[in-house]
Amino acid sequence: MAVTSVKMPNYNSMALALALILSYHLLGVSQGQLRVGFYSQTCPKAESIVISVVKEAVLSNPGEAAILLRLQFHDCFVQGCDGSILIDKDNNSERRALTHQGVSGFETIKTAKAQLEGVCPGVVSCADIVALAARDAVFLRNGPFYEVPTGRRDGRISNLSLAADMPEVSDSIQVLKSKFTQKGFSDQDLVLLSAAHTTGQTACFFMKRRLYKFPPHGGSDPAINPQFLPQLKARCPVGEESDNLKIALDPVSELTFDDQILRNIKNGYAVIESDARLYDDAKTKQVVDSYIGFNTPVLGPSFNSDFAKAMVKMGSIGVKTGSQGEVRRRMVYVFINPHLAHPFAPFSSSSIFLDMAFTYFKMPNYSSKALALALILSYHLLWVSQGQLRVGFYSQTCPKAESIVSSVVKEAVLSNPREAAVLLRLQFHDCFVQGCDGSILINSDNNSERHAFGNLGVGGFEHIEKAKAQLEGVCPGVVSCADIVALAARDAVFSRNGPFYDVPTGRRDGRVSNMSLAADLPDVSDSIQVLKSKFMQKGLSDQDLVLLSAAHTIGQTACFFMEKRLYNFTPGGGSDPAINPRFLPQLKAECPLGGDVNVKIPLDPVSELTFDDQILRNIKDGFAVLESDARLYDDAKTKQVVDSYIGSKSPTLGPIFKPDFAKAMVKMGNIGVKTGSQGEIRRVCSHVN
Repeated sequence: MAVTSVKMPNYNSMALALALILSYHLLGVSQGQLRVGFYSQTCPKAESIVISVVKEAVLSNPGEAAILLRLQFHDCFVQGCDGSILIDKDNNSERRALTHQGVSGFETIKTAKAQLEGVCPGVVSCADIVALAARDAVFLRNGPFYEVPTGRRDGRISNLSLAADMPEVSDSIQVLKSKFTQKGFSDQDLVLLSAAHTTGQTACFFMKRRLYKFPPHGGSDPAINPQFLPQLKARCPVGEESDNLKIALDPVSELTFDDQILRNIKNGYAVIESDARLYDDAKTKQVVDSYIGFNTPVLGPSFNSDFAKAMVKMGSIGVKTGSQGEVRRRMVYVFINPHLAHPFAPFSSSSIFLDMAFTYFKMPNYSSKALALALILSYHLLWVSQGQLRVGFYSQTCPKAESIVSSVVKEAVLSNPREAAVLLRLQFHDCFVQGCDGSILINSDNNSERHAFGNLGVGGFEHIEKAKAQLEGVCPGVVSCADIVALAARDAVFSRNGPFYDVPTGRRDGRVSNMSLAADLPDVSDSIQVLKSKFMQKGLSDQDLVLLSAAHTIGQTACFFMEKRLYNFTPGGGSDPAINPRFLPQLKAECPLGGDVNVKIPLDPVSELTFDDQILRNIKDGFAVLESDARLYDDAKTKQVVDSYIGSKSPTLGPIFKPDFAKAMVKMGNIGVKTGSQGEIRRVCSHVN
């Protein structure tokens, strides 16, 4: 186009041509699509600086190669390849998600960023550094070198709740395929990207289910080669003491990037459960075989080149280019207006009011201003009068509220993993009596609600008091005990591999606590009709009944609550016929007739400490422990709900358990709440003010 402008005879034409050239250039800049050599003019040494830093890191620690490769995968699978996993502004940042446990390499990226800022300040994005570092890491372990299109910009949002749908080691092949399909990947891409496990290690924590508690009967995964199983068990012995021990993902060639991982999968030597599942599906099995058959690489596909293509494809997920996002000056921080960061970001009435007022002063005519002013005032009055629950209620008045509660819960669960179930149960028992108002916490006398028979065994009070004391130290009289209970339940679920979900806050504390009000709590011996009625009275559906009962996927019960079901269920003193005959002897051995009624047994004997859908499978197969759980299979509607979460269509076409459980918890958390000027904010949770 520039040559054409020189040939034009008149100035008007030349001006037009120059305008077109300029507009074309600006269009190209604004589009900003990824391309190889994006920094060739603005920062020519960008790629060489990154590879130099990565090389030094890998020479110092060969395991760093797998770490940097994993880092890009975890970045791209949450909000796209935008470097959001690098942000570390608080405990709610994306990198703190349970599914990112063990992800690292941040120091290497930080070193590269610092060097790049020294020669090309504000030019090279953190997201591009992650992509280049992954490529260089693969190459340094004998993998392929491939061209990386660059030009990504850095995201401004980082929230651990957004990482809920990351692929997990315990996912079935159907779940894995679904998660990869949602990102635009094929079955071939799933196999190739999983083959990145040809280098690196995993912690024994992620192996315990596969080795010792594999569903449905609690043994080992039958897909493990019998010759390999003793080796795995020796490296990851039973017991929490070995949880942090590391083992190679590819025991044959751990530090070399090759196709050995695919041969391991075929021969039953896969270490991670999700890798083994690739051989459970006809299509992914065919892909695995295509790379290790006798035709490859002469006539079949080439693993190294196809892996490179899959990495480039992954590196294009949800990228931000042009004027989107930013180019961070520092790796871990982002400077944003928190109220404009995300359409669902927490907000406050004051911020909205100020934004609207600013708009008012920019308006050109008085009639528009009058209308705007009326809207501003009405909005503000409406907000104040409503006082409803909302996500981020304490964002202005006590910004650290949720992180303080999370810290207390984390400490409690690390000390005793079973505290997670205790805190989850506490919210249920609070909400089902007078609503979610913290009344179960009051301990003014022996007639208080917490002493009711239906609340027998409910605990976790000391953790709520501890969180309250810390909150009173930084935000006195602001955060309610009822909200602490709701937040603690969410954090407890998340700590045991459950979903992280936003908890609307703004509850106020009740002032009445009487044990007689707890008479209508659901009971373990209730029939399905009674259970449905009690839940319906709280505005909860059959689906909610099943989902909230599935909270029994973690926790224990006392043998006291098992006596009727095991020894006095029928008129003749028999057992509940719904108990699987293979399971009955185990239950009777754990809770013998005339034995100690205070002995505790797990509610889910297969995966007691892991939040999953195993409890629903137990119900279907007659392995439910509690009578009330077993009754869910007595009713056509609740039976249908149970089956919908564990059938062949779920989660590909059917409902997905974890997000639906989260919705049910939020719904339960809204029962009979007190807001606005109702109730009070207790200074001590066990006593009214």
